[in-house]
Amino acid sequence: MGWLIWIGAALLLGIVELATVDLFFLTLALAALAAGGAGAVGGSFWIQLGVFVGVSILLLAFVRPWARNLLQKSTPNIATNAQGLVGKRAVVTAPLMGSEGRVRLEGGIWSARSLDGRVFPVGSQVTVVGIEGATAVVGPSDEPVPTPPDREPPND
Repeated sequence: MGWLIWIGAALLLGIVELATVDLFFLTLALAALAAGGAGAVGGSFWIQLGVFVGVSILLLAFVRPWARNLLQKSTPNIATNAQGLVGKRAVVTAPLMGSEGRVRLEGGIWSARSLDGRVFPVGSQVTVVGIEGATAVVGPSDEPVPTPPDREPPND
C-alpha cells in the first residue's frame, strides 16, 4: 500500500514541475515512481527510501544537467511576461506627462512614464522601452498609429 503514496507523490511533483519547468521536480517525480515500483514488488520502506534517494541523486547529477542543456539549446531565448512587451508599440490614452499617463498596450491599459520626460498627447504612438513594476517606460515612435479594422477613421 505504501507504493500508492509514492505514486501520489510522483503525480504531485509532476504537477509542480509543470509550473516551474526547471526539471528539478521531474527528477524527483521519476525517483518517486522508482520508489513506488520498489514498494509494489514488496520492498520495505527503507528499501523504497533508498531507491528514492539513490535515483534522485543519479538523476540530479547526470540526467538533469544534460536535459537542461538540451532544453536550452532547443528553445530560443524568448522574452516572457512583462519583458515580452519591450519593443511593442502602444497608444497614449491619457496625457503622458513625465511620470504620469496611461497607454493601451497589447489590449490592456497600463500606467506609463516617459523615458526622457517628453510629453505625449492622447492618441500618440509610443514604443515601450522598459517595464518597471506595473509601469511601462515609453519613448517616441516614428511609425503611424494603425487604425483597428473595426473602427474606421471619421470622414470629415
